[in-house]
Amino acid sequence: MGYYNRLLNGAVNAIVELEKSTAPDSAFSGEIDMSRRIEAQFSKVWWNRAKPSYNGVVAFYVLVLLVIVLGGVFSAHMHGDL
Repeated sequence: MGYYNRLLNGAVNAIVELEKSTAPDSAFSGEIDMSRRIEAQFSKVWWNRAKPSYNGVVAFYVLVLLVIVLGGVFSAHMHGDL
């Protein structure tokens, strides 16, 4: 969720600056720096990137495996194989 939030924050910041620069009383330079603003959001370190954690990925696959196994047990029970 943090990834998409930072993407959104960077895009919104760039759009706000674009709106300010295209106001009727200002001169628009023709430069839109959305990509730099989004990258700036990602330069803020919220976690240690040197040691990535895969705990969320492992938890997801354990949960999926658990659902598959329980589905197989339920199915076998319903068909009288257990």
